[in-house]
Amino acid sequence: MYILLIIILYLISGPVDCTDVIGFSGGSVIMISDIQWKSSHNKYICKMEQSVCNDIIRFHSPSIQVQYKRFILYGNTRGAFLVLIRKLKPQDAGTYRFGVEDQRNYTVNLKVRNDASYGVSKIINAYLGQNITMTCKYPGEYEKNIKYVDTLDDETNIKNIIKTQTTTENSRFSISDDRSAKVLSFNISDVKEADEVFYLFGVWNKVDAVGYYSYFTEIHLHVTGETFYF
Repeated sequence: MYILLIIILYLISGPVDCTDVIGFSGGSVIMISDIQWKSSHNKYICKMEQSVCNDIIRFHSPSIQVQYKRFILYGNTRGAFLVLIRKLKPQDAGTYRFGVEDQRNYTVNLKVRNDASYGVSKIINAYLGQNITMTCKYPGEYEKNIKYVDTLDDETNIKNIIKTQTTTENSRFSISDDRSAKVLSFNISDVKEADEVFYLFGVWNKVDAVGYYSYFTEIHLHVTGETFYF
């Protein structure tokens, strides 16, 4: 009887420790947990449909990364379990569970906002040696948040480049935040071939044991081999 009561209370209250994650249609999210990436265990992510969690990815491999369409699971250099969902769609909204089988897992409620002002992918062309500026608008609710610019290459490797309210060791990069206009500007001087990657603009949120980057703009920089002359 006691066990039955617990089950009933669980069904009424819904999943415990469910963290809200906010993303933007066309944008991306990276969820970072304190679960340790274990090569000897099955890793998975599934989406709840009524009372069933349908697998999106479930694998057992020493690999530190696995991808299925727009979903990627991987372990970072610190051994933490990360989930990347790219080019979000409204239908991606819902409840997800991810973790290491027979170990720990987390449940998140992904909310996808559909706003034409955000989540827009852009392509910018630049010449070698040129100085360029990338700009994007951000939601007013993020006015006081620290903004991040990260890069994503063709191998889905993500790297933090710069953030507001700080300096960077790379003097070619700079960032500015016009809070009155809600516009973020990212500058690259002396463009190089290695700069040809995807640039993700977003904010960091931390709720309980799950933190996440919510990217509201993605810009692909295309660098031509011709040298830019003044």
